[in-house]
Amino acid sequence: MVLAHLAYCSGFNTGALGPQVRSLGLPAVLVFLVVSGFVIAHVVVEKAEPYPVYLVQRFARLFPLFVATCFFGFFTNDLLAISLVAPGFNDSDFAKVVNGVAASNHKYLWSHLFAHLTMLHGAISNAALPYSEYAFNMPAWSISLEWQFYLVAPLIICIIRNELFILLLAIAVSICEFWSASLVSTVQSGALPLATSYFVVGIVSRLAYPYVQGHN
Repeated sequence: MVLAHLAYCSGFNTGALGPQVRSLGLPAVLVFLVVSGFVIAHVVVEKAEPYPVYLVQRFARLFPLFVATCFFGFFTNDLLAISLVAPGFNDSDFAKVVNGVAASNHKYLWSHLFAHLTMLHGAISNAALPYSEYAFNMPAWSISLEWQFYLVAPLIICIIRNELFILLLAIAVSICEFWSASLVSTVQSGALPLATSYFVVGIVSRLAYPYVQGHN
């Protein structure tokens, strides 16, 4: 995902290799979501930590590097916006987004700071805070998505492990999928409902693993 983003922003968009590198971005994200669901399910099942302890540990893994990248991203985003007007970069829509992000970083600085300190910036709509998911560090919307998943993962795992509530989870996932499909043009990629099904696939894979292993 990172390589695809860098390739695109650097103008590496000509020839046969450029589009191939960029096309790896979305599949890489989806695989990451499934793997994340698997790993977090393993942590929750094996360690059985109290929720506050679990949350503090997850926060400590994400936040330090996240803050560092956002700090440098704030000072380099303007440079990126300038570089995209150079000859040879022909995606005016992307350049418009980058310029919008740069402008929003300055205009709504304190709002973006608060949103990013909670790591929930990816869940905030553009109507409420323009370019919230992309502010400071554009690829960091995925960090927000991961944090949103961490917040609710123990509950999802508990529901899946309790057969009485499995129907409730199926209904919830279906609602999320319907919501994302019907509002795909207005809901940003950093919002958890758009990725719920992929996280659930990872969780179910981990919970099913002992049964599969037992039959081999």
